[in-house]
Amino acid sequence: MPTMPSLHCDQSKFYWIFRNMDFQQWDNANCSQVLWLSGPPECSIHQVSSHIVTEKALKPDCRVLYFFCSAAAREESIISRFIHTLLYQAICCLPVDKKISIVRNILHILVDGIFKGEGAYNLEITHFGGSPEIKLSGIVDDPTNPLWAAL
Repeated sequence: MPTMPSLHCDQSKFYWIFRNMDFQQWDNANCSQVLWLSGPPECSIHQVSSHIVTEKALKPDCRVLYFFCSAAAREESIISRFIHTLLYQAICCLPVDKKISIVRNILHILVDGIFKGEGAYNLEITHFGGSPEIKLSGIVDDPTNPLWAAL
């Protein structure tokens, strides 16, 4: 597994972030906050972002949710990737029993609403076709509002 080169907060290359007043306030806060970093590649935005996420994640009782995107990446909706990523990370932060409960509830809703043809969910995703394989493919490829509601 490749490792990122060592990054030091006192390197002049990274002054733009580590000496930034907004970053310092966010870094020292005891409440939930969002830090939005953006910049051109020559600012080493990916390297500094990865460093910040890694350092924050090492702190006890600190939950870190993050999302990296690039204007060049257009293979799928950024909003869709953003929701998938943060939802996955949020669920990963939960204790195992809560994860199991959430997954079971989602699966029950999907089975009842899609495969058994019951409930409002079936009405909104009929474009997925009739066979379970086609429905599963449609769910994976095109998550719709009823599925987000199930989550």
